[in-house]
Amino acid sequence: MGYGTMYWPDGKKYTGDFINGKMDGKGILTFPNKDRYDGQFKNDLMHGQGNFYNHQTSNESIEEWRDGKMWTISRKFTSTSVGSW
Repeated sequence: MGYGTMYWPDGKKYTGDFINGKMDGKGILTFPNKDRYDGQFKNDLMHGQGNFYNHQTSNESIEEWRDGKMWTISRKFTSTSVGSW
């Protein structure tokens, strides 16, 4: 098991745990559009619980993945509003 960063030609980036050269364990996967998944991986696939951040909307969701497929999702919203209440 090791820790490191992998880059793809399309701009995708993974930083986290590796086993046998594959994403496996805890890591952060950043997509070219700046969306980000921070969670568990297994055998190069999202697997387990993680947080997904949508860069365009600033929304975050807690997701559960199984073998690269979304299993469940529960939303939580991130406010970007500034002002007095």
